[in-house]
Amino acid sequence: MTAHTPDAAPPPELESAVRIRAHKQFFRRTLQAFDEQDADFQPRPGMLSVVGHVHHVTAGLELFLAGVFPAMERFKGREWKSRRGEGQAWLGLGPGFTSMEWTKVSNDNLSGGSDTESPLAFALRAFDETMDLAAELYGQLTREEQLLPLPENPIRLRTPQEALEIMIDHTAHHRGALAQYARLLDREPKIPYFEMSEAMHEAQLLAGGHAP
Repeated sequence: MTAHTPDAAPPPELESAVRIRAHKQFFRRTLQAFDEQDADFQPRPGMLSVVGHVHHVTAGLELFLAGVFPAMERFKGREWKSRRGEGQAWLGLGPGFTSMEWTKVSNDNLSGGSDTESPLAFALRAFDETMDLAAELYGQLTREEQLLPLPENPIRLRTPQEALEIMIDHTAHHRGALAQYARLLDREPKIPYFEMSEAMHEAQLLAGGHAP
């Protein structure tokens, strides 16, 4: 057995955890286009606001995680506490993917924000913490466990790996919607994948990959 030393490098994260952390960064980079006063912006009545989109994404994360992890023996007894605010229950527990309560997140039932933290900052913190939890949970699954069959469910997710793909895709879908919100506010969202505005990235592509 190899002795542990204080300066030994920690084991590398599994690919699924790395992907989740990357998409957390992509989402946050897009949200940099907004200021606190943009939190309630919605293009038309009845549409989710900027802060509503963030809470909706976090609620979706709760649903996907609830459909995979609470039933696993090693996670039984764990507390599933929603980060979306006081009085907000973790969505999807018990029936897992059969609960569609997460779609009811609207501008009228949001919580969060205080004298020291704005509603948008609170929503982003809730998103961050839930994505970190997703990375932690998926980081504990072996490749074999990610391919184990899930119970039959109405959205036809067959394995934890498939749930991960849809969870990431749902986050990316709303990231794209928020980029459009930013443009409607005459803001310039960044390319999600690195620190560069979309306009600068497009200019570089037109210049053959070189800075103009």
